[in-house]
Amino acid sequence: ADYQPFAFIDPSTHEIIGFDIDIVTEIAKRLNRTIEIKDIPFAALIFELFSHKIDMVAAGISPTPLRAESVLFSQEYIEPDPFVIISKKNNPINNAEGLTHKKIAVNTGYTAEAYLAQRKDIELIRLSCPADAIMALKSNIADAFVCARTVAQTIMQQLNFYDEYNSSIIPDTGDGYAIALNKDNATLKNEIDQTLKHMKADGTIQQLKTKWGIL
Repeated sequence: ADYQPFAFIDPSTHEIIGFDIDIVTEIAKRLNRTIEIKDIPFAALIFELFSHKIDMVAAGISPTPLRAESVLFSQEYIEPDPFVIISKKNNPINNAEGLTHKKIAVNTGYTAEAYLAQRKDIELIRLSCPADAIMALKSNIADAFVCARTVAQTIMQQLNFYDEYNSSIIPDTGDGYAIALNKDNATLKNEIDQTLKHMKADGTIQQLKTKWGIL
């Protein structure tokens, strides 16, 4: 749980909190179910789901054709979240072309990694979490960190990066977020889809987005 504001550890209570946690908690409440939150590395989530060790994934995960070959996805509860380039102001990278021949930090398993992996003119530094990527950027191991806008916004605000760091959106990028389920769990998927539909209609999702500062 290192993907703020979607799922992260509350330093005061040591509990996992965030937008995704609130989403699944509300879904469980409306479906009269109980839930157990498991903290699993992002790269292992699909395998854990496929192996029936967990029932669903709510971790800022984007539906992709490759992932859809293995799992079911609910309807999206977050619209496409574009990728953002975070770089130092004394050496800014303002667009996708500026990434050429640079060392770029990305988080393993996230769609920003898949997006940039298509380019052969970039040296990717694959790291497990945003905190590691920020450390690589601070220590000049990486020239930039590319991540979803919501994550970039949280980083910039919490670490007061605005004086030293630059952030630039890469247009026409990003994916929405959905809940992933096992292929044989179509009934639960349909229940979740209906619940998400109602949560959108009654304003619950918008309230949670506002709570967690999601655009």
